[in-house]
Amino acid sequence: MLRSPAVLATLFLFTCFMWGVYVILVTLPVYFSSVLKFSAQQTGAVFSCVVCVRLLGALVWTLVGNTLVSKQVLTYSTTKKMCLCLGIGGAGCAYVAVAFLQQTSKWTAVVCTMIGLVLQSSATSFLGSVPQDLAPRYAGTLLSMSMTVALLVALTAPLMVSALTPKGLYTEWRVVWLVLSAVNISGCLVFLVFGKTKIQTWALVTSGEEKDKELKTEPGKDVNQHLLEPEPESCRCSSVTAGS
Repeated sequence: MLRSPAVLATLFLFTCFMWGVYVILVTLPVYFSSVLKFSAQQTGAVFSCVVCVRLLGALVWTLVGNTLVSKQVLTYSTTKKMCLCLGIGGAGCAYVAVAFLQQTSKWTAVVCTMIGLVLQSSATSFLGSVPQDLAPRYAGTLLSMSMTVALLVALTAPLMVSALTPKGLYTEWRVVWLVLSAVNISGCLVFLVFGKTKIQTWALVTSGEEKDKELKTEPGKDVNQHLLEPEPESCRCSSVTAGS
């Protein structure tokens, strides 16, 4: 499982996404107050709007993905990979813009931050189901492993921001935004090259062969006997009930 490039790419994208989320949600109010010079009331109001926009962005991405698949514009696999890469990579570009905005353009910085979070929310809509696409039998293991690693790495995000901004200067925060952008873009590129949204060959199960092996272990039993056995009474009753 861990030798699969698709699994490793998914794990890396999970980590990059979660790290970026922690940087934004934990330290963004500090940026608003110390760099953009918002008051406490303005910081709370603007940050609330940013979070609400992020939630709405996840709904928009879901609607876009479902529309592309239902209208057969793109395949399911292509749609999911395209939305993830556009969202995470586009967020990285938006954060570059924030890094080079002057302090006087604080509302432009807020808008660029909102755009970045709307783009980044594509992962909220699509990333959690990628383990199910790769290996349905091991989806729970893959998801829990990805979330565990991503959250452990994400815990370093506030520490990194504190280390890079000891004085809270505009130039120090520029480095934070550039690092955040690099993390998002690297996650996008790795998933674009190595990521998959289709079931992997190592996760395939030939149920018929497994059934034959199970039946052959019982001496004297025909491997096709289970096809001739009458349907249990409980199954017939449930079928009638469902049909009625």
